[in-house]
Amino acid sequence: MDYNIEMGVQSLSIKPGRGIKARLKGYEKEVCEQVELHSRNLKNVIFYFKEHHHILICKKTLQNFLKEAQL
Repeated sequence: MDYNIEMGVQSLSIKPGRGIKARLKGYEKEVCEQVELHSRNLKNVIFYFKEHHHILICKKTLQNFLKEAQL
């Protein structure tokens, strides 16, 4: 095991803080409204937050946020 740590295998473990991003925290209500308007196309929700709030997120981040927030 020490050999693996010396060779850098330990660095492959997931670091704390990975996962859902906090960029959309506090915008749950607005995200919910946008998802209801554009339920089939998350690109429109991403574009809305980019234009109105200058928040850049990817589709996967939005999906993870919706999953965590259970929206």
